[in-house]
Formats: sequence, C-alpha cells, structure tokens
Amino acid sequence: MGKLTVKEATVLRDSGVLSEKGFAAMQEKGLIAQRRHSSKQYMKTLEGNPVSPQLVFSGIGKDSYSKEMIELKEQFGYIVNNLTKERGE
Repeated sequence: MGKLTVKEATVLRDSGVLSEKGFAAMQEKGLIAQRRHSSKQYMKTLEGNPVSPQLVFSGIGKDSYSKEMIELKEQFGYIVNNLTKERGE
C-alpha cells in the first residue's frame, strides 16, 4: 500500500471520512507523505523581481519531522498559497 499525499489525507479529514486523531496517527506511522510536490509560488520584490518564499529546518539531517514541525509546514504552506501566485499568473 502506498502513502497518501497530504492533500488527499486533508480532503478525507475535512470531509469527515478520517478523524483528526486518525489523521495524526497516520502521519506518525508514516502513512501520509510528508513532502508536498506542488508548483513553486512567487511574489514580487519592490523592484518587480519574482522571489519564492521557503521554510527550512536547518540541522534536521536524517531526523523525522515532529508533529509540531508538520503543523508549522502546513500553516506556512497555507500562508504562502494565499499570498503568492504561480509564475506567469
């Protein structure tokens, strides 16, 4: 069985098919992918040049993401998606 994407699992949770507790348990067991593969989002500098915001956990090495780190990434992604556009939009 493959992993669910974060987007797929979120849709299941938001539609009531998967409980919040079940969602968290699946993340802890590695049944939900941790990385999103989406198009890069951009915003413009004062001079009009495109830049892409990023969130980096410096020093993580081969360690796994904690529950709090996953939550931060999800919230960061939400903010980025609301304040940026795909290149060319």
